[in-house]
Amino acid sequence: MLVARFLAPALLGAAVLAAPAGAAVAPGAATYALAGGTHEGPFSHGFDAGVAEPGGGATLATSEPGKGLVLMRVTGAGVIDRNFGVAGRAHVSVPSDRDVNDPAPVQVSRLADGRLLVVGYGQDVPYSSGAPQLVVSRLSADGRLDLSYGDGGRAQPGVETGCYCSAAAVLTDGRFALTGQTAGRWTVAVLTPDGGLDTAFGSDGIATVAADGLGFAAAAAPSGGVVVLGRVDRNVQLSELTAAGAPDRAFHDGYPIVLADRGLWSGPIVRADGSVDVLGAGAIRRFTASGQPDLAFGSAGIAPVPVRDGTLLADPFGGSVVVATTESYQHTSVSTAKLARFDVDGRVITLASVRLPFGGGVEPTGAEQGTPPFAPLRQNGFVPSGALVRPDGGVLVTGAVTVAGGEGNGVLTNEGALAAFTPALALDPTFGGRRSASLRLTIPSERVSTAPDGLSFATMAVTITTSGPGVLRLRVRSRDGRLLAAETDVIHRAGTSRRDATLTALGLKRLRRAHRIAVDVRATFRDLVGTEATATARAALR
Repeated sequence: MLVARFLAPALLGAAVLAAPAGAAVAPGAATYALAGGTHEGPFSHGFDAGVAEPGGGATLATSEPGKGLVLMRVTGAGVIDRNFGVAGRAHVSVPSDRDVNDPAPVQVSRLADGRLLVVGYGQDVPYSSGAPQLVVSRLSADGRLDLSYGDGGRAQPGVETGCYCSAAAVLTDGRFALTGQTAGRWTVAVLTPDGGLDTAFGSDGIATVAADGLGFAAAAAPSGGVVVLGRVDRNVQLSELTAAGAPDRAFHDGYPIVLADRGLWSGPIVRADGSVDVLGAGAIRRFTASGQPDLAFGSAGIAPVPVRDGTLLADPFGGSVVVATTESYQHTSVSTAKLARFDVDGRVITLASVRLPFGGGVEPTGAEQGTPPFAPLRQNGFVPSGALVRPDGGVLVTGAVTVAGGEGNGVLTNEGALAAFTPALALDPTFGGRRSASLRLTIPSERVSTAPDGLSFATMAVTITTSGPGVLRLRVRSRDGRLLAAETDVIHRAGTSRRDATLTALGLKRLRRAHRIAVDVRATFRDLVGTEATATARAALR
Protein backbone atom coordinates (compact mmCIF):
# COMPACT_ATOMS: atom_id res chain seq x y z
CA MET A 1 0.00 0.00 0.00
CA LEU A 2 1.30 3.41 -0.95
CA VAL A 3 1.51 5.75 2.04
CA ALA A 4 1.75 9.56 1.94
CA ARG A 5 3.12 11.32 4.98
CA PHE A 6 4.25 14.89 5.76
CA LEU A 7 7.36 15.33 7.86
CA ALA A 8 8.25 18.74 9.23
CA PRO A 9 11.95 19.52 8.86
CA ALA A 10 12.78 19.51 12.56
CA LEU A 11 10.03 17.52 14.22
CA LEU A 12 7.41 15.19 12.82
CA GLY A 13 3.99 16.86 13.02
CA ALA A 14 5.31 20.27 14.05
CA ALA A 15 2.98 23.24 13.54
CA VAL A 16 4.06 25.95 11.10
CA LEU A 17 2.29 29.30 11.40
CA ALA A 18 2.51 32.03 8.80
CA ALA A 19 1.29 35.56 9.39
CA PRO A 20 -1.71 36.74 7.38
CA ALA A 21 -0.81 38.39 4.10
CA GLY A 22 -0.64 42.10 4.93
CA ALA A 23 -3.54 44.05 6.33
CA ALA A 24 -5.77 43.57 3.30
CA VAL A 25 -9.24 44.97 3.83
CA ALA A 26 -12.36 45.54 1.74
CA PRO A 27 -13.62 49.05 2.50
CA GLY A 28 -17.21 49.51 1.53
CA ALA A 29 -18.25 45.90 2.17
CA ALA A 30 -19.16 43.82 5.22
CA THR A 31 -20.71 40.43 5.94
CA TYR A 32 -22.60 39.31 9.02
CA ALA A 33 -22.91 35.80 10.42
CA LEU A 34 -26.47 34.49 10.68
CA ALA A 35 -27.65 31.73 12.99
CA GLY A 36 -28.28 28.55 11.04
CA GLY A 37 -26.11 29.93 8.25
CA THR A 38 -24.97 26.46 7.16
CA HIS A 39 -27.67 24.33 5.55
CA GLU A 40 -28.38 22.07 2.62
CA GLY A 41 -28.93 23.92 -0.68
CA PRO A 42 -29.89 25.10 -3.12
CA PHE A 43 -31.11 28.52 -1.93
CA SER A 44 -29.04 31.23 -0.28
CA HIS A 45 -30.23 33.08 2.81
CA GLY A 46 -29.17 36.61 3.58
CA PHE A 47 -30.74 40.01 4.05
CA ASP A 48 -34.06 39.92 2.18
CA ALA A 49 -35.46 43.33 3.16
CA GLY A 50 -34.46 46.42 5.10
CA VAL A 51 -34.88 50.11 5.74
CA ALA A 52 -32.29 52.88 5.98
CA GLU A 53 -31.70 54.52 9.36
CA PRO A 54 -30.95 58.23 10.00
CA GLY A 55 -27.27 57.61 10.85
CA GLY A 56 -26.50 56.00 7.50
CA GLY A 57 -26.95 52.44 8.71
CA ALA A 58 -29.92 50.14 8.27
CA THR A 59 -32.28 47.72 9.96
CA LEU A 60 -32.23 44.51 7.95
CA ALA A 61 -34.46 41.44 7.93
CA THR A 62 -33.84 37.78 7.22
CA SER A 63 -35.20 34.47 8.49
CA GLU A 64 -33.57 31.81 10.61
CA PRO A 65 -34.68 28.18 11.01
CA GLY A 66 -36.96 27.84 14.02
CA LYS A 67 -36.75 31.55 14.87
CA GLY A 68 -39.04 33.16 12.32
CA LEU A 69 -38.06 36.63 11.17
CA VAL A 70 -34.82 38.08 12.44
CA LEU A 71 -33.89 41.74 12.32
CA MET A 72 -30.38 43.14 12.64
CA ARG A 73 -29.32 46.77 12.89
CA VAL A 74 -25.97 48.04 11.66
CA THR A 75 -24.51 51.52 12.08
CA GLY A 76 -23.35 53.85 9.34
CA ALA A 77 -19.87 52.34 9.73
CA GLY A 78 -21.18 48.82 9.16
CA VAL A 79 -20.90 47.71 12.79
CA ILE A 80 -23.70 45.76 14.48
CA ASP A 81 -25.67 48.05 16.82
CA ARG A 82 -25.81 45.97 20.00
CA ASN A 83 -28.33 48.34 21.59
CA PHE A 84 -30.94 46.96 19.19
CA GLY A 85 -32.87 43.87 20.31
CA VAL A 86 -30.56 41.42 22.05
CA ALA A 87 -26.93 42.07 21.09
CA GLY A 88 -28.04 43.67 17.83
CA ARG A 89 -30.73 41.18 16.79
CA ALA A 90 -34.49 41.00 17.28
CA HIS A 91 -36.61 37.88 16.67
CA VAL A 92 -40.20 38.03 15.45
CA SER A 93 -42.29 34.87 15.49
CA VAL A 94 -44.79 34.69 12.61
CA PRO A 95 -47.20 31.75 12.18
CA SER A 96 -46.28 29.98 8.97
CA ASP A 97 -46.84 26.69 7.22
CA ARG A 98 -44.59 27.29 4.25
CA ASP A 99 -42.57 24.37 2.88
CA VAL A 100 -39.44 25.76 4.51
CA ASN A 101 -41.28 25.90 7.86
CA ASP A 102 -40.33 29.52 8.30
CA PRO A 103 -41.80 32.83 7.17
CA ALA A 104 -39.86 35.16 4.92
CA PRO A 105 -39.47 38.93 5.29
CA VAL A 106 -40.96 41.08 2.54
CA GLN A 107 -40.52 44.66 3.68
CA VAL A 108 -39.40 46.81 6.61
CA SER A 109 -40.87 50.32 7.06
CA ARG A 110 -39.75 52.93 9.56
CA LEU A 111 -42.23 55.23 11.29
CA ALA A 112 -41.33 58.83 12.12
CA ASP A 113 -40.71 57.95 15.78
CA GLY A 114 -38.33 55.10 14.88
CA ARG A 115 -40.74 52.22 15.38
CA LEU A 116 -40.68 49.51 12.73
CA LEU A 117 -43.40 47.79 10.73
CA VAL A 118 -42.17 44.44 9.46
CA VAL A 119 -44.07 42.64 6.71
CA GLY A 120 -43.51 38.91 6.29
CA TYR A 121 -45.06 35.84 4.74
CA GLY A 122 -47.44 33.97 7.01
CA GLN A 123 -49.75 31.03 6.56
CA ASP A 124 -51.18 30.01 3.21
CA VAL A 125 -54.87 30.70 2.68
CA PRO A 126 -56.84 27.45 2.22
CA TYR A 127 -59.04 27.18 -0.89
CA SER A 128 -57.75 30.49 -2.25
CA SER A 129 -54.79 31.32 -4.49
CA GLY A 130 -52.44 29.16 -2.44
CA ALA A 131 -50.21 32.17 -1.78
CA PRO A 132 -49.11 33.11 1.74
CA GLN A 133 -50.80 35.90 3.65
CA LEU A 134 -48.98 39.06 4.61
CA VAL A 135 -48.42 39.46 8.35
CA VAL A 136 -47.43 42.83 9.83
CA SER A 137 -45.51 43.09 13.12
CA ARG A 138 -44.65 46.31 14.92
CA LEU A 139 -41.43 46.70 16.88
CA SER A 140 -40.25 49.47 19.14
CA ALA A 141 -37.30 51.57 17.98
CA ASP A 142 -34.96 49.37 20.03
CA GLY A 143 -36.30 46.10 18.63
CA ARG A 144 -38.98 44.88 21.08
CA LEU A 145 -42.28 43.49 19.84
CA ASP A 146 -45.03 46.07 20.47
CA LEU A 147 -47.79 43.97 22.05
CA SER A 148 -50.30 46.83 21.74
CA TYR A 149 -50.31 46.51 17.96
CA GLY A 150 -52.92 44.29 16.29
CA ASP A 151 -53.26 40.94 18.06
CA GLY A 152 -50.31 40.62 20.42
CA GLY A 153 -48.00 42.68 18.20
CA ARG A 154 -49.14 41.30 14.84
CA ALA A 155 -51.82 42.09 12.27
CA GLN A 156 -53.00 39.78 9.50
CA PRO A 157 -55.34 41.75 7.22
CA GLY A 158 -56.21 38.91 4.84
CA VAL A 159 -54.11 39.95 1.84
CA GLU A 160 -52.11 37.30 0.02
CA THR A 161 -49.02 37.83 -2.05
CA GLY A 162 -46.71 35.90 -4.30
CA CYS A 163 -43.63 38.07 -4.71
CA TYR A 164 -40.76 39.61 -2.77
CA CYS A 165 -41.58 43.25 -3.40
CA SER A 166 -42.40 46.62 -1.83
CA ALA A 167 -45.97 45.64 -1.11
CA ALA A 168 -46.67 48.14 1.68
CA ALA A 169 -46.53 51.85 2.45
CA VAL A 170 -46.99 54.12 5.46
CA LEU A 171 -49.68 56.63 4.48
CA THR A 172 -49.54 60.32 5.31
CA ASP A 173 -51.93 59.98 8.27
CA GLY A 174 -50.06 57.04 9.83
CA ARG A 175 -52.20 54.25 8.41
CA PHE A 176 -50.49 51.32 6.70
CA ALA A 177 -51.46 50.05 3.24
CA LEU A 178 -50.67 46.64 1.78
CA THR A 179 -51.35 45.42 -1.72
CA GLY A 180 -51.54 41.88 -3.05
CA GLN A 181 -54.45 39.61 -3.83
CA THR A 182 -57.50 38.19 -2.12
CA ALA A 183 -59.19 35.16 -3.70
CA GLY A 184 -57.64 36.05 -7.06
CA ARG A 185 -58.61 39.73 -6.92
CA TRP A 186 -56.06 42.55 -6.86
CA THR A 187 -56.71 44.15 -3.50
CA VAL A 188 -55.41 46.81 -1.13
CA ALA A 189 -55.88 46.63 2.64
CA VAL A 190 -55.36 49.52 5.03
CA LEU A 191 -54.55 49.14 8.72
CA THR A 192 -55.17 51.78 11.36
CA PRO A 193 -52.18 52.95 13.43
CA ASP A 194 -53.11 50.40 16.12
CA GLY A 195 -53.10 47.47 13.65
CA GLY A 196 -56.80 46.96 12.99
CA LEU A 197 -58.46 47.02 9.58
CA ASP A 198 -59.66 50.53 8.73
CA THR A 199 -63.36 49.87 8.15
CA ALA A 200 -63.71 53.28 6.47
CA PHE A 201 -61.45 52.09 3.65
CA GLY A 202 -62.99 50.05 0.84
CA SER A 203 -65.23 47.29 2.16
CA ASP A 204 -64.38 46.76 5.83
CA GLY A 205 -60.75 47.71 5.24
CA ILE A 206 -60.09 46.05 1.88
CA ALA A 207 -60.58 47.65 -1.56
CA THR A 208 -60.56 45.82 -4.89
CA VAL A 209 -58.45 47.37 -7.62
CA ALA A 210 -59.23 44.77 -10.29
CA ALA A 211 -61.37 41.66 -10.47
CA ASP A 212 -58.26 39.59 -11.06
CA GLY A 213 -54.52 40.16 -10.84
CA LEU A 214 -51.96 40.90 -8.15
CA GLY A 215 -50.59 44.05 -6.56
CA PHE A 216 -46.85 44.13 -5.92
CA ALA A 217 -45.87 47.68 -4.88
CA ALA A 218 -47.40 50.61 -3.00
CA ALA A 219 -46.56 54.20 -2.10
CA ALA A 220 -48.32 56.93 -0.14
CA ALA A 221 -50.10 59.69 -2.08
CA PRO A 222 -50.02 63.28 -0.72
CA SER A 223 -53.84 63.29 -0.70
CA GLY A 224 -53.88 60.52 1.95
CA GLY A 225 -54.59 57.79 -0.57
CA VAL A 226 -52.31 55.11 -2.00
CA VAL A 227 -50.63 54.56 -5.37
CA VAL A 228 -50.19 50.92 -6.36
CA LEU A 229 -48.47 48.89 -9.05
CA GLY A 230 -49.82 45.51 -10.06
CA ARG A 231 -50.34 43.05 -12.83
CA VAL A 232 -53.62 42.13 -14.52
CA ASP A 233 -53.26 39.24 -16.94
CA ARG A 234 -49.94 40.13 -18.60
CA ASN A 235 -50.23 43.89 -18.22
CA VAL A 236 -48.49 45.95 -15.53
CA GLN A 237 -50.83 48.70 -14.33
CA LEU A 238 -50.54 51.81 -12.18
CA SER A 239 -53.55 52.98 -10.12
CA GLU A 240 -54.33 55.49 -7.39
CA LEU A 241 -56.98 55.04 -4.69
CA THR A 242 -58.40 57.74 -2.44
CA ALA A 243 -58.10 57.69 1.34
CA ALA A 244 -61.48 55.90 1.35
CA GLY A 245 -60.33 53.20 -1.10
CA ALA A 246 -62.20 54.37 -4.21
CA PRO A 247 -60.52 54.92 -7.59
CA ASP A 248 -59.16 58.47 -7.49
CA ARG A 249 -60.86 60.23 -10.39
CA ALA A 250 -58.34 63.06 -10.17
CA PHE A 251 -55.69 60.58 -11.35
CA HIS A 252 -56.21 59.37 -14.93
CA ASP A 253 -59.99 59.77 -14.49
CA GLY A 254 -59.96 56.88 -12.02
CA TYR A 255 -58.78 54.35 -14.59
CA PRO A 256 -55.50 52.38 -14.38
CA ILE A 257 -52.54 53.37 -16.53
CA VAL A 258 -51.45 50.33 -18.55
CA LEU A 259 -47.64 50.36 -18.65
CA ALA A 260 -46.48 47.23 -20.47
CA ASP A 261 -47.15 43.55 -20.97
CA ARG A 262 -43.71 42.29 -20.00
CA GLY A 263 -40.55 43.03 -18.06
CA LEU A 264 -39.71 44.03 -14.51
CA TRP A 265 -41.14 47.22 -13.05
CA SER A 266 -40.04 49.15 -9.97
CA GLY A 267 -41.48 52.00 -7.97
CA PRO A 268 -43.72 53.82 -7.60
CA ILE A 269 -42.09 56.96 -6.24
CA VAL A 270 -44.71 59.56 -5.36
CA ARG A 271 -43.49 63.15 -5.02
CA ALA A 272 -44.81 66.03 -2.93
CA ASP A 273 -46.62 67.51 -5.93
CA GLY A 274 -48.46 64.23 -6.53
CA SER A 275 -46.44 63.20 -9.58
CA VAL A 276 -45.51 59.52 -9.84
CA ASP A 277 -42.34 57.87 -11.18
CA VAL A 278 -42.07 54.24 -12.24
CA LEU A 279 -39.18 52.30 -13.76
CA GLY A 280 -39.54 49.66 -16.45
CA ALA A 281 -38.81 48.81 -20.09
CA GLY A 282 -35.47 50.62 -19.87
CA ALA A 283 -36.73 54.01 -18.71
CA ILE A 284 -38.15 56.07 -15.87
CA ARG A 285 -41.64 57.32 -16.67
CA ARG A 286 -43.17 60.25 -14.82
CA PHE A 287 -46.87 60.98 -14.64
CA THR A 288 -48.34 64.20 -13.33
CA ALA A 289 -50.71 64.35 -10.36
CA SER A 290 -53.54 64.04 -12.92
CA GLY A 291 -52.07 60.84 -14.35
CA GLN A 292 -50.79 62.28 -17.64
CA PRO A 293 -47.22 61.96 -18.95
CA ASP A 294 -45.12 64.79 -17.53
CA LEU A 295 -43.75 66.38 -20.69
CA ALA A 296 -41.24 68.43 -18.69
CA PHE A 297 -39.51 65.26 -17.47
CA GLY A 298 -36.84 63.67 -19.63
CA SER A 299 -38.09 63.47 -23.20
CA ALA A 300 -41.89 63.70 -23.26
CA GLY A 301 -42.14 62.12 -19.82
CA ILE A 302 -39.56 59.37 -20.37
CA ALA A 303 -35.95 59.29 -19.15
CA PRO A 304 -33.91 56.38 -20.60
CA VAL A 305 -31.96 54.43 -17.99
CA PRO A 306 -28.44 53.12 -18.74
CA VAL A 307 -29.04 50.28 -16.26
CA ARG A 308 -31.04 47.15 -17.02
CA ASP A 309 -33.73 45.78 -14.68
CA GLY A 310 -32.84 48.11 -11.84
CA THR A 311 -34.54 49.22 -8.65
CA LEU A 312 -35.93 52.75 -8.55
CA LEU A 313 -35.22 54.64 -5.34
CA ALA A 314 -35.99 58.21 -4.26
CA ASP A 315 -32.99 60.16 -3.04
CA PRO A 316 -33.31 62.86 -0.35
CA PHE A 317 -32.69 65.73 -2.78
CA GLY A 318 -35.61 65.39 -5.17
CA GLY A 319 -33.97 63.19 -7.77
CA SER A 320 -33.80 59.42 -7.98
CA VAL A 321 -31.29 56.58 -8.04
CA VAL A 322 -31.45 53.41 -10.09
CA VAL A 323 -29.46 50.43 -8.80
CA ALA A 324 -28.94 47.13 -10.61
CA THR A 325 -26.70 44.38 -9.29
CA THR A 326 -25.46 41.51 -11.39
CA GLU A 327 -25.25 38.13 -9.70
CA SER A 328 -21.98 36.35 -10.41
CA TYR A 329 -23.63 32.92 -10.10
CA GLN A 330 -20.69 32.00 -7.86
CA HIS A 331 -18.46 31.02 -10.76
CA THR A 332 -16.71 34.25 -11.71
CA SER A 333 -14.80 37.02 -10.02
CA VAL A 334 -17.28 39.63 -11.22
CA SER A 335 -20.32 40.83 -9.33
CA THR A 336 -21.06 44.38 -10.35
CA ALA A 337 -23.30 47.12 -9.00
CA LYS A 338 -24.42 49.57 -11.66
CA LEU A 339 -25.80 52.81 -10.29
CA ALA A 340 -27.25 55.90 -11.93
CA ARG A 341 -28.30 59.12 -10.21
CA PHE A 342 -30.89 61.34 -11.89
CA ASP A 343 -31.77 64.92 -11.12
CA VAL A 344 -35.36 66.02 -10.59
CA ASP A 345 -35.80 66.61 -14.34
CA GLY A 346 -34.66 63.14 -15.40
CA ARG A 347 -31.08 63.88 -16.43
CA VAL A 348 -28.28 61.49 -15.47
CA ILE A 349 -25.83 63.33 -13.21
CA THR A 350 -23.76 60.37 -11.93
CA LEU A 351 -23.18 56.96 -13.48
CA ALA A 352 -21.03 54.24 -11.90
CA SER A 353 -20.20 50.58 -12.44
CA VAL A 354 -18.44 49.10 -9.42
CA ARG A 355 -17.16 45.59 -8.80
CA LEU A 356 -18.38 44.44 -5.42
CA PRO A 357 -15.51 43.24 -3.20
CA PHE A 358 -16.89 39.94 -1.96
CA GLY A 359 -15.52 36.41 -1.88
CA GLY A 360 -17.23 33.08 -1.48
CA GLY A 361 -18.05 30.75 -4.35
CA VAL A 362 -18.46 27.07 -5.09
CA GLU A 363 -16.29 24.04 -4.57
CA PRO A 364 -14.52 23.48 -7.90
CA THR A 365 -14.15 20.02 -9.39
CA GLY A 366 -11.01 18.62 -10.92
CA ALA A 367 -8.78 21.19 -9.24
CA GLU A 368 -6.39 18.46 -8.17
CA GLN A 369 -5.67 17.67 -11.82
CA GLY A 370 -4.42 21.15 -12.61
CA THR A 371 -5.92 24.56 -13.19
CA PRO A 372 -9.74 24.55 -13.18
CA PRO A 373 -11.62 26.52 -15.84
CA PHE A 374 -11.94 29.51 -13.53
CA ALA A 375 -9.79 31.05 -10.81
CA PRO A 376 -11.18 29.43 -7.61
CA LEU A 377 -9.93 32.02 -5.16
CA ARG A 378 -11.23 34.88 -7.26
CA GLN A 379 -14.81 33.71 -7.18
CA ASN A 380 -17.56 36.03 -5.99
CA GLY A 381 -20.49 34.38 -4.24
CA PHE A 382 -22.57 37.52 -3.73
CA VAL A 383 -26.33 37.07 -4.21
CA PRO A 384 -28.14 40.44 -4.35
CA SER A 385 -31.55 41.12 -2.83
CA GLY A 386 -32.14 44.88 -3.09
CA ALA A 387 -30.91 48.39 -2.38
CA LEU A 388 -31.61 51.24 0.06
CA VAL A 389 -30.91 54.97 -0.15
CA ARG A 390 -29.03 56.42 2.83
CA PRO A 391 -30.03 59.83 4.24
CA ASP A 392 -27.01 61.52 2.64
CA GLY A 393 -27.91 60.16 -0.80
CA GLY A 394 -25.55 57.21 -0.64
CA VAL A 395 -26.68 53.65 -1.29
CA LEU A 396 -26.64 50.32 0.53
CA VAL A 397 -26.77 47.19 -1.64
CA THR A 398 -28.11 44.20 0.31
CA GLY A 399 -27.88 40.44 -0.12
CA ALA A 400 -25.88 37.40 0.93
CA VAL A 401 -22.49 35.88 0.28
CA THR A 402 -22.48 32.13 -0.17
CA VAL A 403 -19.93 29.32 -0.21
CA ALA A 404 -21.21 26.00 -1.51
CA GLY A 405 -19.77 22.50 -1.58
CA GLY A 406 -20.85 18.89 -1.55
CA GLU A 407 -22.85 16.60 -3.79
CA GLY A 408 -26.43 17.13 -4.95
CA ASN A 409 -27.84 20.35 -3.55
CA GLY A 410 -24.73 20.53 -1.43
CA VAL A 411 -24.06 22.38 1.79
CA LEU A 412 -24.29 26.16 1.76
CA THR A 413 -22.90 28.65 4.20
CA ASN A 414 -24.37 32.13 3.98
CA GLU A 415 -23.70 35.45 5.63
CA GLY A 416 -25.75 38.59 5.22
CA ALA A 417 -23.89 41.11 3.09
CA LEU A 418 -23.87 44.87 2.60
CA ALA A 419 -21.99 47.06 0.15
CA ALA A 420 -22.05 50.79 0.95
CA PHE A 421 -21.70 53.65 -1.52
CA THR A 422 -21.12 57.35 -1.02
CA PRO A 423 -23.38 60.00 -2.59
CA ALA A 424 -20.86 60.05 -5.46
CA LEU A 425 -21.68 56.34 -5.96
CA ALA A 426 -18.20 55.10 -5.03
CA LEU A 427 -17.57 52.42 -2.40
CA ASP A 428 -17.63 54.05 1.02
CA PRO A 429 -14.15 53.69 2.60
CA THR A 430 -15.58 54.37 6.09
CA PHE A 431 -17.90 51.36 5.94
CA GLY A 432 -16.65 47.92 6.99
CA GLY A 433 -13.06 47.14 6.14
CA ARG A 434 -12.00 46.31 9.72
CA ARG A 435 -11.54 42.59 9.29
CA SER A 436 -8.84 40.71 7.42
CA ALA A 437 -8.46 37.01 6.79
CA SER A 438 -6.19 34.84 8.93
CA LEU A 439 -4.91 31.33 8.33
CA ARG A 440 -2.91 28.74 10.27
CA LEU A 441 -1.35 25.72 8.59
CA THR A 442 -0.24 22.62 10.46
CA ILE A 443 1.51 19.56 9.01
CA PRO A 444 0.13 16.46 10.81
CA SER A 445 1.90 13.10 10.99
CA GLU A 446 -0.77 10.79 9.68
CA ARG A 447 -0.82 8.35 6.82
CA VAL A 448 -3.31 8.49 4.00
CA SER A 449 -4.08 5.49 1.81
CA THR A 450 -4.34 5.44 -1.95
CA ALA A 451 -7.47 4.73 -3.92
CA PRO A 452 -8.79 1.13 -3.76
CA ASP A 453 -6.94 0.16 -6.93
CA GLY A 454 -3.72 1.45 -5.41
CA LEU A 455 -2.86 3.39 -8.51
CA SER A 456 -5.31 6.14 -9.44
CA PHE A 457 -4.71 8.69 -6.69
CA ALA A 458 -3.39 9.32 -3.21
CA THR A 459 -4.07 12.19 -0.84
CA MET A 460 -2.05 13.92 1.83
CA ALA A 461 -3.49 15.77 4.80
CA VAL A 462 -2.95 19.19 6.31
CA THR A 463 -4.75 20.89 9.16
CA ILE A 464 -5.86 24.46 8.66
CA THR A 465 -7.45 27.06 10.94
CA THR A 466 -9.26 29.97 9.33
CA SER A 467 -10.90 33.15 10.57
CA GLY A 468 -14.20 32.40 8.84
CA PRO A 469 -15.84 30.80 5.81
CA GLY A 470 -14.33 31.19 2.36
CA VAL A 471 -12.29 29.34 -0.25
CA LEU A 472 -8.99 27.52 0.39
CA ARG A 473 -6.31 26.57 -2.11
CA LEU A 474 -3.57 24.05 -1.27
CA ARG A 475 -0.46 23.56 -3.42
CA VAL A 476 2.40 21.16 -2.72
CA ARG A 477 5.47 21.58 -4.92
CA SER A 478 8.84 19.92 -5.14
CA ARG A 479 11.87 22.12 -4.52
CA ASP A 480 12.30 22.47 -8.29
CA GLY A 481 8.81 24.01 -8.49
CA ARG A 482 6.89 21.04 -9.93
CA LEU A 483 3.30 20.63 -8.71
CA LEU A 484 2.97 17.35 -6.78
CA ALA A 485 -0.38 17.79 -5.01
CA ALA A 486 -3.22 20.30 -5.14
CA GLU A 487 -6.70 20.95 -3.88
CA THR A 488 -9.18 23.81 -3.85
CA ASP A 489 -11.93 23.54 -1.28
CA VAL A 490 -14.59 25.62 0.44
CA ILE A 491 -14.52 26.44 4.16
CA HIS A 492 -17.93 26.57 5.80
CA ARG A 493 -17.05 28.06 9.18
CA ALA A 494 -14.29 29.55 11.27
CA GLY A 495 -12.11 27.06 13.13
CA THR A 496 -9.89 24.08 12.49
CA SER A 497 -10.43 21.29 9.98
CA ARG A 498 -8.47 18.66 8.12
CA ARG A 499 -8.03 19.07 4.38
CA ASP A 500 -6.63 16.62 1.83
CA ALA A 501 -4.49 17.56 -1.15
CA THR A 502 -4.65 15.08 -4.01
CA LEU A 503 -1.43 14.00 -5.66
CA THR A 504 -1.06 14.89 -9.30
CA ALA A 505 0.06 12.28 -11.82
CA LEU A 506 3.60 13.60 -11.41
CA GLY A 507 3.30 13.40 -7.63
CA LEU A 508 2.21 9.75 -7.80
CA LYS A 509 5.05 8.97 -10.19
CA ARG A 510 7.67 10.58 -7.98
CA LEU A 511 6.33 8.99 -4.82
CA ARG A 512 6.67 5.54 -6.37
CA ARG A 513 10.30 6.23 -7.27
CA ALA A 514 11.47 8.00 -4.12
CA HIS A 515 10.92 7.46 -0.41
CA ARG A 516 11.54 11.01 0.71
CA ILE A 517 10.76 14.13 -1.34
CA ALA A 518 11.39 17.64 -0.05
CA VAL A 519 8.31 19.77 -0.68
CA ASP A 520 7.01 23.28 -0.12
CA VAL A 521 3.42 23.50 1.09
CA ARG A 522 1.43 26.67 0.44
CA ALA A 523 -2.12 27.38 1.60
CA THR A 524 -4.04 30.48 0.55
CA PHE A 525 -7.39 31.41 2.04
CA ARG A 526 -9.83 34.06 0.75
CA ASP A 527 -12.69 35.10 3.02
CA LEU A 528 -16.15 36.47 2.29
CA VAL A 529 -15.04 40.08 1.91
CA GLY A 530 -12.27 39.12 -0.47
CA THR A 531 -9.25 39.49 1.83
CA GLU A 532 -6.56 36.81 1.67
CA ALA A 533 -4.07 35.14 4.00
CA THR A 534 -1.24 32.78 3.07
CA ALA A 535 0.63 30.22 5.13
CA THR A 536 3.64 28.18 4.00
CA ALA A 537 5.68 25.28 5.34
CA ARG A 538 8.50 22.98 4.27
CA ALA A 539 8.25 19.27 4.78
CA ALA A 540 9.22 15.86 3.42
CA LEU A 541 6.81 13.62 1.57
CA ARG A 542 7.17 9.85 1.59
